[in-house]
Amino acid sequence: MHKGLLALGASPREVKRLLVPKVGEKIDALGKKLSIQQQLAKQLFNSALRDGLLREIEVDCPVCGEKEFENVCTVDRIGLKVQTVMCARCPTMYSRKRLDEPSLSAFYSTFYREIYTGSSAPTASWFEEQVSSGRRILLQLTELGVTRQELSDKRILEVGCGSGGILIPFSELGAEVVGIDFDDTYIAAGRKRGLNLVASSVYEFQSDKKFDLIILKDVLEHLPDLDLVLQKLKSLLSETGKIYIQVPTFEGLEFLGYKNDYLRYFQNAHIVHFSEASLNYLFSRNGFDTVYSDLNGLALFTHKVGISSVHFDFENERNASVGRIVKLLNRRVKVIAKERIWKMLPKQSLLLFHLIKKRVAEK
Repeated sequence: MHKGLLALGASPREVKRLLVPKVGEKIDALGKKLSIQQQLAKQLFNSALRDGLLREIEVDCPVCGEKEFENVCTVDRIGLKVQTVMCARCPTMYSRKRLDEPSLSAFYSTFYREIYTGSSAPTASWFEEQVSSGRRILLQLTELGVTRQELSDKRILEVGCGSGGILIPFSELGAEVVGIDFDDTYIAAGRKRGLNLVASSVYEFQSDKKFDLIILKDVLEHLPDLDLVLQKLKSLLSETGKIYIQVPTFEGLEFLGYKNDYLRYFQNAHIVHFSEASLNYLFSRNGFDTVYSDLNGLALFTHKVGISSVHFDFENERNASVGRIVKLLNRRVKVIAKERIWKMLPKQSLLLFHLIKKRVAEK
């Protein structure tokens, strides 16, 4: 993989960062020191792996099933060992080794939030961030032609809801909302706010009624057996319903706050890294039509109309994704240069710049 990136003109320094990532035991990929709680959770997680309390398995490409792969990186953004690879057939990155399903369940209930957020319980500010995220999703749906009136008396399900803040704006519209999640602590916090939240995996969740909108925000990349997940969602979706997806794609690092840096992006909990094309292929193969999709991992799907075969140009789509990886690696060089220049500027100049930017945005 790395030789191919160099041959396509990728920065040798950036490729070397992937080959020999400098992420320490106590610092993350940003050079930021992990909190004591994060360090402890990380140590306990590694001990559980070493002692066999958590078990890893080797897997093939979760999107197309290809066995061949190319190595990309060996650690995630906080220094956990993860063999991230790219499928040799389709434009998908994934974890070659991942936790088996019982271990995944234990990981999310015991380690996940403490390792990556440093907190085992939802804070008030975190819940409000979820509510804000729900309002953004509602705006995105409106821009894609789904009116608020259409959602006002509908049934809405969120998979991986946390404490359910995303559902609040939809509940305010008059929709009947349901959320499911693994984490009992987060679910309890949402229930105190009057939300209907269920402690369940998507595989086990049952409902007598269909849902008109199913939301998975930053969730699909965590789930094993994607075909089984999509078939379950298909069974829960009403005839005219839609599935809203948001995943952090490996093609969207310029726009998702990762500053074109793959070492900020890779995460042990993300067992599959989609491209726009691989996400569309996966849903199409499972009987969905794409209403909308983009490089940043935002997509909207509905039931496929009629019966049609799935045509996918794996070679060209994969080549296009590799080309985007090269561009992202090279853009990071420019990002670093800009950051160094900004650090050299006087604080008063920075404050003035942000003030002018804010006033322009308000006009």
